[in-house]
Formats: sequence, C-alpha cells, structure tokens
Amino acid sequence: MTTDPGIRDFRVLWCGESVSLLGDRVATFAVPTLAILTLHASTGEVGLLTMATYVAYPVAGLGAGLLVDRYTRRRMMLLAGVARLGLYLSIPLAQHHGMLTIEQLLLVVAVSGCFTMVYDVALQGYLPLLLPGARLPRGNAAVEFSRTTSQVVGPALGGALAGAFGAVAAVTLNALSFAGSIAGVSALRTREPAVRPRASRDTASARLREGFAFVLAHDVLRPLTLSAAARNLGITMTKTAIYLYAYRALGLSVGAMGLILAVGAVTAVLGASTAGLVTRRLGYGRTLLCTAGEGFVWLLVPLALLGHPALVLGVIVAAAAPWLPIWNSQVATARQVLAPPELQSRVLASIRTIAWGTLPLGSLLGGGLAAVLVAALGERAGLALTIVAGGLIATCALRPLLTPAVRDLRDVPLAPRPVGQPVGGPQIAGARP
Repeated sequence: MTTDPGIRDFRVLWCGESVSLLGDRVATFAVPTLAILTLHASTGEVGLLTMATYVAYPVAGLGAGLLVDRYTRRRMMLLAGVARLGLYLSIPLAQHHGMLTIEQLLLVVAVSGCFTMVYDVALQGYLPLLLPGARLPRGNAAVEFSRTTSQVVGPALGGALAGAFGAVAAVTLNALSFAGSIAGVSALRTREPAVRPRASRDTASARLREGFAFVLAHDVLRPLTLSAAARNLGITMTKTAIYLYAYRALGLSVGAMGLILAVGAVTAVLGASTAGLVTRRLGYGRTLLCTAGEGFVWLLVPLALLGHPALVLGVIVAAAAPWLPIWNSQVATARQVLAPPELQSRVLASIRTIAWGTLPLGSLLGGGLAAVLVAALGERAGLALTIVAGGLIATCALRPLLTPAVRDLRDVPLAPRPVGQPVGGPQIAGARP
C-alpha cells in the first residue's frame, strides 16, 4: 500500500524535529548551568541570559512572517537549522581556546532566538500542507508529544553530561542535534504553493499591519493570544529564578535539579498524551480554562524552604508541568486554521510576536525583581518571592479565556471562521496524540 506523501513527509519532519527538540531541552538545562557554575554569573547576568533567549522574538517576529511569505517554508527552515548549528558550536570552540564569556552566551542565545522564530513560523505554516483537515490536530499533538517527551530525557541527559564531562559537553550535543532537523527538512518532497508576487503598493509595513489587525479583531485568536502573553510573562519570571533558587537558596546539586526537571517532564508527557481525551470530556474552552492552573501551583514554592527541599520542589514542578503541553497541542490547530491561507504566515508571526514578546520582559522583570528582593531579604526569601510573583502574574492568563467566544467552544476549530461569526459550526473534537 502506498503511503500518502504528506504523511511520509510529516513522519520524516517529525523525526528530525524530535532530535532537535531533545537537544534544545539539554541546552535549556546546560546553558544556565554553564553560566552559573563555570562563568560564575551573577543574579543579574542570569536574568539577562534568560532574557536573551527570548529578546529576539518581538523583533524577529515582525520579519519572520514576511520572510516566510516571500520565500518557501522549506528554505527558511533549512536556513534556521544551519544557523543555529553554527551558533551553538561556537560555544565549545570558545571554551576549548579559553575565550568563552558571558557576553558570547548572551549573543548566541539571542541570535539563535531570531532563527528559532523564523523556523517556528515556517513549521507551523508547513504542517497544514502535509496534514490537511482532521489529520492536523493529531500532527500537532504528535509534535507536542515529542516536545514534552524530550523534557523527560533532556534534563536527565543534560545533568548526566554536565556532571560527568561539564556543561559544555551538553551544549555541544544541542548543537549537533540541529543536524537532525536539517536532515528531516532536506528530505521533504511535498511541493509548496508558488509564492504570491507582491503588488507595488504592498509594502512591508502594510503587510505587517494586516496580520496584527486580523489577530486583534478575531474573537477567538485575540483572547488566546492575550492569554498566552500573560502566561509567558509570569512563567518566564519563575524560570529566571528557579535555577538560582534551586542551587543557591535550597543548596541542590546539578544532578538533583536535573532529576526534578525530569520528573516534571514525565507529568508533562502525561498532559500531552491525554490532551485530546481531556478536551473531549471537558470541551475545548473549558480545557483551556483549566490550563491557567499552572500559575496557581507556583504560589506554593516557599514551602520548599520549610524542609525536604528536593521533594517539595519536585512535587511543585510535577504539578505545574502538564498544563502547558495541553495548551500548546490544542491551541496550535486553532492558530493554523482560523486565518485564511494568504494571511497565515503573517498571522502566525503576529501571534508569536505578541505572545512571545512578553518573554524577554518576564526575564528582565524576574532578574531585576530577584536582585532587589535578594538584596533586601536574602537569597532564600528573595528568590522564593520572585517565583511567587511570577505565579501571580501567570494566573492572569485566565481572564481573556472567560470570553464566551472561547469559553463556550466545545470542539477544536478546524476551519477558518470569519471575524465576528458566532461560535459554532462544523468542528471536530480534539484528537488523541
């Protein structure tokens, strides 16, 4: 029996992306560990490093949609993969020659973030070509499952490599993992539609405004985007402080922190694998409302100061982890299909710019607040309160989702719906990964 070319291409792309995602999770653990334990980064520098991971998103997002509109998605994904491979390989090379600095880490993660934005917009626009209709939710769920599964292996692998060979070895693995993504994209055969020629009056600024206007006027995409922005602001504050809290306030080892993150990743996998079932039981809108519970869990972080810090922090991380994979797997399909094809890349880029634009702000706010509170209250109380503040901000993600256009949705949207059209119409319930 002949395999559908779209399914074949999706499997190849998915395999390569899974390898790359594993490397990303290793780097998420290894880069801050390298900065703190090898370069002896200060609290402010750790905040800047986390911010640099995301600072390019608001700026790169503005151009990513235009680039993907102008060139093929496959070409843009290849360019992004090669660029990120070279950037991360520069870290072990600099360390080998004794030239690695915190400034280089900041530059690498910032520029890599630009290419990550380009890759993400191109990937999200390519998947509907490979998996049209009811296949798309299952494809999104599969990608999210790989992402969360990498969170199980990544921290443990990163901790093992950092403990045995140093954090630089873990960063090297991340660099090489981009080869998997490059190989997967290179093997794609599905032809993309011809790039639409631009009219003489079709300026870049006009095209950008068109994407933002569509998102902000849409009664489903607007609240989803604003909710993601609030969540990202708060959760990034917690991520900025969590490593400092674990290493300096709680005195945990690198291996213990890697194990804690791996335990949380196991529950994240459970969330990703049950997202379709939860959506069918609760309905699409109510499932998204439940994901706001992540912010409330982080309010419990000070309990780790009272005793058994590794156990308490592990339970908190495990309880917070399932919600984001559920959100990601269900929201991705809505973002991909609710925009008309000619606007899709710009709409996706506009959503990324708004939703991810709060990530650098969260890092800066988290690092700044941690520095102030640590100076005033000491490391233990100051870092704990910084994480609590991030959790409080993340709970604000609930408010935009209470609008009837989202709250009353029963099923995952699978067809474009004009701006302002009432909730309803033909849809298909969330699919199991």
